[in-house]
Amino acid sequence: MAKRILIGYESGEHGQGALELGCALASALGAELVVGHVYAWDTYLAPAPDDSPLEEWHALLRRDAESLVAEALSRCRTDTAPRGIAWASTSPARGLYELATSEEADYVVVGSSRRGPVGRVLIGSTGERLLQGAPCAVLVVPHTHGEPAGSGRPKGFATIGVAFDGLAESAAALELAQALASELGARLRVIWVLPPPSFAAAEGSIVVPAPADYGELAAAIETAARRRLNEVVTRLKASHEVEGELLTGDPARLLAGESERGLDLMVVGSRGYGPLRRVLLGAVSANLARTAACPVLVIPRVGSEVEEAEQPPVAAVAR
Repeated sequence: MAKRILIGYESGEHGQGALELGCALASALGAELVVGHVYAWDTYLAPAPDDSPLEEWHALLRRDAESLVAEALSRCRTDTAPRGIAWASTSPARGLYELATSEEADYVVVGSSRRGPVGRVLIGSTGERLLQGAPCAVLVVPHTHGEPAGSGRPKGFATIGVAFDGLAESAAALELAQALASELGARLRVIWVLPPPSFAAAEGSIVVPAPADYGELAAAIETAARRRLNEVVTRLKASHEVEGELLTGDPARLLAGESERGLDLMVVGSRGYGPLRRVLLGAVSANLARTAACPVLVIPRVGSEVEEAEQPPVAAVAR
């Protein structure tokens, strides 16, 4: 399971939920914990040896960052001693990307925006940028979520939901959700949302209507999806307390609604194209990360070695 969890820590409520959940998750999974705080510093403009005012300013920023990390560590108790890192970078998102890469983290835990509704995920600019290329799974936590750090069990991890549609990215999300459910002793809910088939195509002022057998085709698609979902649930029941649910409608809206129905974590895959082993928000995962009522875990994209060889180099997260 997870070997290392990185918490992107900020002061205030914005970082408190991430700290509490990250600490408890590390303890429950037996993972090494790293608490990192990124402070703003243009690393391309390192002070010259004789530039004492700039050196002093950098030293002050670093001391403040180290003090913030020490404060966070004092509130986070895990089975293994957590490490703290004050990291200089040109932006929080870039710094967390660099830290996750340097530490070879399995998860990065970040808080959501303070501007969002209470108890809701509303991803801020740091999380948004990090979720467009992170080298590992990213867990976004509502800013009111949590319980005392180091309590031994993450709040709300009794039921884990996973968005599944039979494709490779959702299969990877299901695999991770299954592993987490085993480690945490959680129930598992597999949710398949079928978007309604759309056959109407607008061309100028002419609208081509759906074919006459639209209803039959939609029913056949739903039957096939239900059969596949039942197969998955039956297989998982051998080792998990699991249920499956098939819904029809807008995936992002319905998954956000499911996050209110006793779900404590929602696991989703990245979009189905782009660089491998990078988190890449698609329309559904992006909307869900902005509207869910529970923590959302977005996992990196998966694919074949052949496909990976065809991918262009991945640029670091933008400033």
